[in-house]
Amino acid sequence: MRLSVEERDLMTPGSCRRCGIYSVLDRNSAGRCTDCHNLECRERRAVMAVQRETKRAEGRAYWDQRGIAVGQRVKTFAVSMLWQTRQEVHGIAKVGKVGAYVSSGFQRGYLSPDGWTASGGEAA
Repeated sequence: MRLSVEERDLMTPGSCRRCGIYSVLDRNSAGRCTDCHNLECRERRAVMAVQRETKRAEGRAYWDQRGIAVGQRVKTFAVSMLWQTRQEVHGIAKVGKVGAYVSSGFQRGYLSPDGWTASGGEAA
């Protein structure tokens, strides 16, 4: 990633763009001194923690509304595009930073929870 001329200029010693205190040490590419940079990182982490907990709560409410417990095994059917067949696919109901999702060995990643039904039993 290449820095622009303005970003490079902001990284030289100078006044912080947030607190105005002259920084003898280099500033970051936004023109912030080390203290302000660290403060902004802590503020951003706090905002992200609130967002993450909000999404987790929404995910738990989604699964509760459907009558499925977090950690419970769920199933759906995957239809083959080449053959006129379908395969039963199993996964686990989970919540995280994306809200409600399904984790399955069938396909990696955060799978959409829509269309999955309870298959009975807890996850192993």
